[in-house]
Amino acid sequence: EKQNAMACARSGGSCSIGSKAFAIAGGQLDIHAIDDGCPTWTKLKSLNEAKTEITLADPAAAACWAPGAELLFTSDDVGWPGKAQVATVASVSGETITLTAPLERKVTAIDHGYGDVFAVEVALLTRRVTFEPEDNTGLIGGHTIVLHTPHVAQTLQGVEFRRFGQQGNLGRYPVHFHMSESVYGSVVSKNLVR
Repeated sequence: EKQNAMACARSGGSCSIGSKAFAIAGGQLDIHAIDDGCPTWTKLKSLNEAKTEITLADPAAAACWAPGAELLFTSDDVGWPGKAQVATVASVSGETITLTAPLERKVTAIDHGYGDVFAVEVALLTRRVTFEPEDNTGLIGGHTIVLHTPHVAQTLQGVEFRRFGQQGNLGRYPVHFHMSESVYGSVVSKNLVR
């Protein structure tokens, strides 16, 4: 497109996007991989004594999160990294989610009497759409770049990026809008970068 060629000329004649790029140049990205009404995180409302059944502060999460989904439970210890836990959903019945195995340790929930201030957060780690580079070369992963798309609203919602980003390479972030001018109305939400 003429406008893209002019933008490349203004930037020194090159529109190099590097290696392992998922690039949108002058076009429109429209990926809705999760419903607007489905939360990707919420607070833990309750945890049973066996540490296998949970309810969440936002009941919509239980309606959206399915068996096989992987969940992250944040730490409830201030200043103690490495206390997060990962679990898998075995089943969902109403607002109750049953895990495939008990959590390794008890965590603080809203119903424990402290309110939601100290309750751990629970995040959904599973997405229906995953971008992942074919090869694993350490610190040089894939990257998404949306460039030269003035006045075009982009949507990137509910996508998992595995091994995305390129350490030490400026502009090679997991998701990057480059020289796109106004992208008013764009939505980049509910995504996961690992």
